[in-house]
Amino acid sequence: MIVILGEKARKQIKKIYKERPESIIIFSMKKTGCSGFEYTVEIGSMNRNIIVEKHIDVDIGISKDYLESYDGTLIDYIDDKFESKFTFNNPNVKSMCGCGASVNF
Repeated sequence: MIVILGEKARKQIKKIYKERPESIIIFSMKKTGCSGFEYTVEIGSMNRNIIVEKHIDVDIGISKDYLESYDGTLIDYIDDKFESKFTFNNPNVKSMCGCGASVNF
């Protein structure tokens, strides 16, 4: 497996799939920010630019362009009174901008 999904992330993905059963969550990146790359999460459809990973009870898509960057990443989800978002604990990150929005490999 390329990534590890935390329990809260799996629950959130299942919730999304219940509302949109024909879609897939796609994890990717875009070049941006002061450190270089920002994680992206999209609700999309199957295409040849993603690798599908099966995680117990959910499937996720990972952009083929960023497989190495995601290798070993723990993806989880936080939902508190301040924010709701997927989080990424990535062992491949070499540096991060001060606000944590972008990373470099």
